[in-house]
Amino acid sequence: MNKKAILFVVLLTIMPFALKAQNVTIPDLEFKSKLLNHTPVIDTNGDGEIQITEAELFTQTLRVSGTSGSPGNITSLEGLEAFINIEGFEGSYNPIETADFSENIALRDLVLLETPLSSLNLENNSLLRTVSLSAIQLTSLDFSQNPELLIVQVTSSPIESMDLSNCTSLQFLTVFSNQLSSLILWNNTSLVRLNANGNPLTSINLNNNTALMELSLRSTALNYLDLSSNPALRQVDLEGSNLLEYLNIKNGTNENIDISGGTFSSNFQELPSLAEVCIDDVNSDLAIFIETQAGHSINFSQECVLEVADMEFQNTYLFPNPASNQITLQSTEPIVKAILFNLLGEKIKTYQSDAITRIEVQHLQRGTYLLLLEDRLGRIQKEMIIKN
Repeated sequence: MNKKAILFVVLLTIMPFALKAQNVTIPDLEFKSKLLNHTPVIDTNGDGEIQITEAELFTQTLRVSGTSGSPGNITSLEGLEAFINIEGFEGSYNPIETADFSENIALRDLVLLETPLSSLNLENNSLLRTVSLSAIQLTSLDFSQNPELLIVQVTSSPIESMDLSNCTSLQFLTVFSNQLSSLILWNNTSLVRLNANGNPLTSINLNNNTALMELSLRSTALNYLDLSSNPALRQVDLEGSNLLEYLNIKNGTNENIDISGGTFSSNFQELPSLAEVCIDDVNSDLAIFIETQAGHSINFSQECVLEVADMEFQNTYLFPNPASNQITLQSTEPIVKAILFNLLGEKIKTYQSDAITRIEVQHLQRGTYLLLLEDRLGRIQKEMIIKN
């Protein structure tokens, strides 16, 4: 047998194995079935397998979701890594616990509703625009590598903290019915709508969210809320935040806040602790609306306890807060002066030192207080503290 004949025989022998090696390994039978029966078609040659080339050529959204009435049974997404050019992925109503999208670098849209995720990797998805998750089992999420996010929806999950400060394009955030005690939105100047209903938030900083139009913080554990830096506000819904004592809504555009009582109206019902509201005009329709909805007398003022110049230094941390005995201060520059006020604006105590590191609170009555801090460079910062 000449060399050409031998080579031909060898090629015939190894070709089936070479072709087989090009198939994507997809051990989850339901996942594989969904891909083989996908619309638009992925298995373009109709051989009952997904080749690597077929996976790479698919650039649209992979849809393998079940429904609430007919849940799917996909447990493994092994094989997904071959779809490096997909624009979207929808896998809702499946018992998926691990989802790794590190190879899907073109991914823009992700929907995983009612999936018990305990692991989610989005580190390489810098083009991601929308994320919708619910009933996941994670207590924290990392969106630090997703700067293009526009829409985030994470609901009905044990999420305790979320830092979206790197998502500077974010416009719509829905995070209701989680366990959030920390929600960081420092750099989200494009944020238009925030719904954080039903979370145990005790405080939230919205000072830099100047585009915010719709705010819903129903049934939270907030003691105070400062909305003085949110001139675009049209709707404020605080219903059921029954620990809320102090509200600063003096933003210079109170006349634009919807108090019509209609579908998109603001809501100040079930706020039994609300005692102080700083407002543009104490005789305005908004003041009447707030007091009527709250159902009890409220002290309105145009001179705000929280009306302090924009924070000039950021790297100051107070912990624990709430506190029973003392609060520790940490700052890049030493804090040389601290003035403690109650919510009526009455000065309680002044602290002065070369470096203040502790504020004693054991002598205070339970409630919310304002702390004005001055650092060594003369910069002023406001902080609210809560005494348990």
